Amino acid sequence: VYGDTVRAGSPDGYYYTVKKEGKNATFSAMISDTAVVAFDDDNGLVAKGVGTAKITVEYDSDTTYDKEEFTIEVTPKPLTAAVSHAPITYGDPAPTEGYTVTFNGLLTGDVLADTDYTVGTEYKQGDPVGKYAFTCVLNSETVKNYKLDTVNGELVVNKKELTDGDVTVTVLGETPVYDGSEKKPAVEVKYGETTLAAADYTVSYSKNVNAGVDTATVTVTSTDDSSYKFTATK
Repeated sequence: VYGDTVRAGSPDGYYYTVKKEGKNATFSAMISDTAVVAFDDDNGLVAKGVGTAKITVEYDSDTTYDKEEFTIEVTPKPLTAAVSHAPITYGDPAPTEGYTVTFNGLLTGDVLADTDYTVGTEYKQGDPVGKYAFTCVLNSETVKNYKLDTVNGELVVNKKELTDGDVTVTVLGETPVYDGSEKKPAVEVKYGETTLAAADYTVSYSKNVNAGVDTATVTVTSTDDSSYKFTATK
């Protein structure tokens, strides 16, 4: 994995056993692509970049000559992205800016520029109130040594608060006739040109028994599950 270091002879390292050693032996190693792997100052093999490289090792003594070739594949290092954004309101478009992204897992000295990734959200305009996962995709053209395994964080979509003046309540049907019983006519509730669903509100009535002009009152109140928050009276 990019950034890893292995030591010669270690269980997870590289080694080759010469079957018949000799005297005055020399050992050498040649790497085909040092942009992929390279030796450090302590005989460690360091993964420098994603790709494939070959290491050719030679052993030469007064009695034995041996040569072996190893293929090393360096894979991308996994990252976690922590994304945040200020809450938005129901009906707002999906944000295209204002995100904060922190990458965990970068090697010391490595930095991802804004052009190295694209951030967004699964929320779409018109989706109901709730929490929506963020999305983040690395630019494969500029980011070769990392891959994104996990994206943490959620976009909060809050209810849209309406005033009494924003909501129009219309009583449907003919004017009720007094018969001594409560009258509970159906209503239509609108926000602008949008007719709200019955699930968006509850209806309560008062002074709806006796006959008279402008005596009965209809009050509509948003439900907990509605993406709106309001109370309006007719």
